[in-house]
Amino acid sequence: MAHKNDGASADFRVVGAYPAGTTPDMQYGKPGERPGTDRDIARVGLPAADPVRGAAGAVWRKTT
Repeated sequence: MAHKNDGASADFRVVGAYPAGTTPDMQYGKPGERPGTDRDIARVGLPAADPVRGAAGAVWRKTT
């Protein structure tokens, strides 16, 4: 998931949650991060079900 902060108040906070067995992989758009980051993204597996709505949730499909 990519995010970009174009500005926020001093009290703005973000909380992240990651599936078991994974860790954050912070990238900052700096030279040299690609194509390694592209390969890492391509290896990310899809969840078995929608993480919010379960089996009734969105159809999961990987796009290129």
